[in-house]
Amino acid sequence: MKTAGFLLRRAWPPLLALLAIIAIGQWFSRPIPPARPGTVFYDFENDSQLDHLSWNCGTVFRRVAKHAADGRWSLEITMYPGPNPWPGFGTGFKPTIAPGAGLELALFNPAARPLRLSYRIDDRFNPPYGDRLNGRITLAPGSNRVLFDFSRLKTPGTRRRLRPEKIYHFCLFLHHPDKATVIYLDHLAVAAGSAPNIPETTTINPSPAKRGPTDTGEKNGH
Repeated sequence: MKTAGFLLRRAWPPLLALLAIIAIGQWFSRPIPPARPGTVFYDFENDSQLDHLSWNCGTVFRRVAKHAADGRWSLEITMYPGPNPWPGFGTGFKPTIAPGAGLELALFNPAARPLRLSYRIDDRFNPPYGDRLNGRITLAPGSNRVLFDFSRLKTPGTRRRLRPEKIYHFCLFLHHPDKATVIYLDHLAVAAGSAPNIPETTTINPSPAKRGPTDTGEKNGH
């Protein structure tokens, strides 16, 4: 007859394995805390960051060692006319943005004239046009810094403020470009919502949308 000690010794390893599995599951199921001001999502100092971008037809991404605002490298974005009428840059965020914070980024326009980009920001999966942030950014020639202050910007239809801790997707794009257009993006980061001492080159709270859904890529998910 087997003793209780023998049975315990036989049961102990599987029990430890079960406890380890439970502990690992609990660890990975923990919510990721939101990123606070000062957190940089993208500085393009390594190739792995390209894996987290939304790759779409009509847009080519390339890391280049020029026009960087943070480190040595930036992202060269070339947007082409073609079958996709809304080529551009898109990404999600894990972790998301802390409550009360905003989003800032550095953009370089190599052209000799201003360039108008459209933007879209969602705080849930594929919301309708009126319940997300849509609008325009005008880039001056050369370096530009843009700040999205989510405590002030409102959606065009429901007139609500987005929840930074729920930001699902962010994109910048051109609406039906008639030629290949290049911009450089760097330092996509979390900023204080109302940052003091903002340089004059910064665009605070880019213009909200004034046109219909197709102007911001409603039909293809932009």
